[in-house]
Amino acid sequence: MASSPNRHHRRCYSNPNPPQPQPALLVFSGGTAFNGVVEDLKNFTTRVAHVLPVSDDGGSTAEIVRVLGGPAVGDIRSRCLRLSDQSTAEALAVRNLLGHRLPLEPLQAKSEWYSIVEGDHVLWKGVSKPYRETIRSFLVYFQNQILCRSEGSFCFSNGSFQWVELEL
Repeated sequence: MASSPNRHHRRCYSNPNPPQPQPALLVFSGGTAFNGVVEDLKNFTTRVAHVLPVSDDGGSTAEIVRVLGGPAVGDIRSRCLRLSDQSTAEALAVRNLLGHRLPLEPLQAKSEWYSIVEGDHVLWKGVSKPYRETIRSFLVYFQNQILCRSEGSFCFSNGSFQWVELEL
């Protein structure tokens, strides 16, 4: 007994439980206040667009803008870290590196910065050589810009790696 084309189509291609599309969200936010919510949103949907201001004026962002100019990217850095991959040990190592803040004490901060730029710091553990050399090249470039523009007055205290993430 031959089946009709419509009957065959329904039997082969219909899915009684089609996957439900994830909701799409557009989030307007700023600062670190919303970062905790970002972690929860990742469990709800991956279809989220974030609109962030470039008016951050705190911490290392203010220092970078003072010395190098440009938009304030601290909030963007923070949000990118929250949205970054965490599925492998290396992804977590890179996230830890880029999420690290230097000490508050200026001399300790500067010393730790140089250790990171040189590739000697413990934060590099778990980061493969290709990633290490790519990230270090941006750190070296940033260091060069500091030396050219800051006349020795750049303050590394409580600094973060926002300059690297923008370039990556």
